[in-house]
Amino acid sequence: MSLSNQLSPRIQAGSVLSLYTHYFHTHPLLVKAVTVSLISGSSEIISSYVAEFLSYQAKKTSSLTPSRWNKVPFSKDKVAKLAVYGFFVAGPLLHYILGLVARLAPPTSRFRKLRLYFAALLLTPLLDVAHIITMSVVAGARKPQQVKATLQRGVLPAVNITAPWFPAIIVIASSLGISVDGWTLLCASIAGGIGVVAGVVSKSRR
Repeated sequence: MSLSNQLSPRIQAGSVLSLYTHYFHTHPLLVKAVTVSLISGSSEIISSYVAEFLSYQAKKTSSLTPSRWNKVPFSKDKVAKLAVYGFFVAGPLLHYILGLVARLAPPTSRFRKLRLYFAALLLTPLLDVAHIITMSVVAGARKPQQVKATLQRGVLPAVNITAPWFPAIIVIASSLGISVDGWTLLCASIAGGIGVVAGVVSKSRR
């Protein structure tokens, strides 16, 4: 059966989930990259709509009509760059880093939860550095000196934010029986939620 037939209008939601699960296990890197790409790109769109709604609630100077929703401003260029970042950087990086964390703390090892926590803690800065470098380029940095300056300013605050929750999420996910592959989606979803909140705060200050 072709993919187009499997995704016909009559297909049930459960079948779509089964199809996703199938490809998630047969092509994990590709599916993770696509999923993280969608999460990263959509965070900018969602934050724009949430910021617009909160602005309306605060001012209530005009009615929140469907036509106004259609005019909510968001940067298509930024959405595209975030999606590219998710596909080529965040998705693959999470895939390999979390795989390494799992290998450093195999299921049969003693004190596995403690080993998971410290392995994730040690590898957290790699994610932060990759994120800061990519975001500086998205923001317009073109010279190595600009990227270096952004990295020097941002790496410590970023680590202070991610270091508490990233290892803890891995330990909790492991305790709940979530597979190593599932860790990527969980971390990407949480990071996407943080991105939405940060985007709303940033847009609300404009």
